[in-house]
Amino acid sequence: MLKQSCLAVLLATAIIAWIPSATADDIVLPAQGVLRTVAGVPAPDGLYPVTFKLYDSQAADAAVWSETYLGISVADGVFSVQLGSQEPLSDTVIAGAPQLWLGATVSIDPELPRVRIHTVPFAVRASSAGALACTGCVTTSTLHSSVAESIAKAEADAAAVKADLAATLLLRVVADEAAMNAISAPGQLAFRTDLNALFLYAGGEWLKLATQDPCGDGVIDPATEICEPGQIGDATCASLVGADYTGTVTCGGDCATYNTTACSQSVGTETNPAASCKAILDAGGSTGDGQYFVNSALGAVKVYCDMSGGGWTLVASWPYDTFEGNWGTTALALDDPKPGTKHIVPFISVIPSPSTVRMVYLPNGETLEKAVAAGAAWETASKGARIALADGNFLIWDEQGSCQNYGVCFVNGTYSNGFLCDGNSGQVGGQGLFNCNTSDEFCGCGSHGWKSASGGCSASVCNADGQVAIYLR
Repeated sequence: MLKQSCLAVLLATAIIAWIPSATADDIVLPAQGVLRTVAGVPAPDGLYPVTFKLYDSQAADAAVWSETYLGISVADGVFSVQLGSQEPLSDTVIAGAPQLWLGATVSIDPELPRVRIHTVPFAVRASSAGALACTGCVTTSTLHSSVAESIAKAEADAAAVKADLAATLLLRVVADEAAMNAISAPGQLAFRTDLNALFLYAGGEWLKLATQDPCGDGVIDPATEICEPGQIGDATCASLVGADYTGTVTCGGDCATYNTTACSQSVGTETNPAASCKAILDAGGSTGDGQYFVNSALGAVKVYCDMSGGGWTLVASWPYDTFEGNWGTTALALDDPKPGTKHIVPFISVIPSPSTVRMVYLPNGETLEKAVAAGAAWETASKGARIALADGNFLIWDEQGSCQNYGVCFVNGTYSNGFLCDGNSGQVGGQGLFNCNTSDEFCGCGSHGWKSASGGCSASVCNADGQVAIYLR
């Protein structure tokens, strides 16, 4: 935390003026100053609690008026306040004091050295001059010399006195450039409310001295701001950065920009595909079971992810039907991949080194799951593909071009060329979906069969046609 005791307020350069409000007794004194550390450098940007007090002498114990701000915005050490905006400041306070001293207390620190307020605020006394029943109630010793001359010339004419006072004010508050140009005079100061800026007329032109930054006041100024701290409207990471970005948008330090540093791109999108469904889950990008994008040799491809089951990637959901392509490298029907929808993923490039495989027979939900052998790699032959399993068998996608051409199984792979799921001798101990069976093959099943348990013919089941979904992780 910043230690407030290390701060000092430089109010000697503060510019203070009066602004009559709707009622004659209400006064606002715009003040601008510099907040510095004890090392003499501007205080860090932020909000500081400050109490201002007016005294009728430099050593007075009791204040004639006080006002507390819970948080004054400080930027580059500079702050601006409207004294009287929190606690009403009447002309009787100023009129009743021969001189005024301004004190400031930052947080719970002792009050900083008081600064005397000179000349201009005492012109406020003239705001009630027309109601006085006597002359000479305001002495020339308390007024600017030019004001005293005006009183001497037209002592009884309150309206003339006010006009002369207005003409001699060091600082004038104006609404716009036209109003500022109307009071052009060497040494004249003008505070433009449309720009929240202070100008000095010198060398035949208006020079901007400072700008009161409204950022942080809790009110969005449409002319200069698009947000305020804690107020960002409809701004989101998706609308400001990209549709696949999430996170929290905050208001920038100038209130004219948004801060999007906390926005991050969602993983598993078409513009930011992941390595696999498990990678999306591990990165915290899961939004539940559904479709995501992963990398492949063909670029970003859409896949279905079983996130609730642990980040499985569905690489095939195919009915017992013909397949024109090569298992592992062909992509088919990926517009809407999901269990039960006919599609194929180029799984060799999507999951080049799986650790586990899961096979689901969709008609009845029977599931087979096996671990892949450590360090195993995909092998291909003709249309088929296989990878070694930890139990000594293989996961095989059948490579035959005959029959109905869709077989996927867990078998030992020692028969024929080792890429078949056709129910021939040596496969009775396997599991999965077998094809090209005849009455004397695969324990008497007809053209094909789903076998969920390993063993002899007693374990065979000749199911009707149905889809088998294959998941890799």
